[in-house]
Amino acid sequence: MHRITAFLHRIRWPGALPPLGFLVLAAGVNLLVVGYTFGNLDQLLYLALVPRYFDPSTIHPNDVYLSLFFSRSYTTLFLLLAPLIRWFGWEWPVFTAFALVKLGIFWGIWALAKRFTHDRLAAALAVLFLVMNGYMKELSVQYYSINFICRFAAIPFLLFGLERLMARRFTVSAVLFGLAFQIHAMSTLYW
Repeated sequence: MHRITAFLHRIRWPGALPPLGFLVLAAGVNLLVVGYTFGNLDQLLYLALVPRYFDPSTIHPNDVYLSLFFSRSYTTLFLLLAPLIRWFGWEWPVFTAFALVKLGIFWGIWALAKRFTHDRLAAALAVLFLVMNGYMKELSVQYYSINFICRFAAIPFLLFGLERLMARRFTVSAVLFGLAFQIHAMSTLYW
């Protein structure tokens, strides 16, 4: 164990940035463990709204459920993705956003662990523990979401907002929490 710790301490990662290759690898392994699906569970509700952004007449006027949900929808996430979905189809923009959010979650965990401990090894271990907990999918729906939904997309903003709050960067923290609130208000209220 001492040799592994000594080896990890000898690795010199440049500046304050995390080792991006390590984070991409961790997010990729987690993606393989957890998996990805498109167009099921909660995602069905949001994806039904995207055509309405292009043409409001696409939803039948007597569909009370979707009409009320659309008029009271609080998220701007799928509104931002709507042009990409219109140009490139459904699956690639949503999968790309899913992969970027997953990477953002691992980067946020790295940043928080680094902020709390001031140690790169502790931050790397926090990321590794998050990867290994991928086998316990049912414990945390948000970290291990198998599809792209609003509460999953808000997590990187919340993690970085908390990290900036701990760094006493209140304006940046407030902006990050505000962006998270625009994506998923219920998740952000707890933070």
